[in-house]
Amino acid sequence: MDASEFAALGISELDTFAVANGIRPVLFPIPDMHPPHERDRDAFIALIEGIISGASAGQNVVIHCRAGIGRSGLVAASVLVARGLTAPHAIKVVREVRSPRSVETSEQRAWVQGLEGVFNLDVARCECI
Repeated sequence: MDASEFAALGISELDTFAVANGIRPVLFPIPDMHPPHERDRDAFIALIEGIISGASAGQNVVIHCRAGIGRSGLVAASVLVARGLTAPHAIKVVREVRSPRSVETSEQRAWVQGLEGVFNLDVARCECI
């Protein structure tokens, strides 16, 4: 979500509230119904690596957007691709556990597909799904 979405929802101070309550927010604005901008690809890859690193270290990780479906689904599916799932399998898993509408648009699906083979993380292949 971007600053205008936080303001429209009346939660423009959400990050301050989170920090005050021991939560470390990592904001990565993605336009609604779209994938990240191509110029943000390297930062997005770093975001996914950070999510995996934090979760692997036992930290709780929450992925959210306004509705928790399209952009959140894109990020969650990207994590699964980084862990070794194919994009179609990752999207299928996210849709099964979150919403059949997750990763809502063809552009979002193409973004996740484009991440296959990008990650060389020293993590075990995700076999738990």
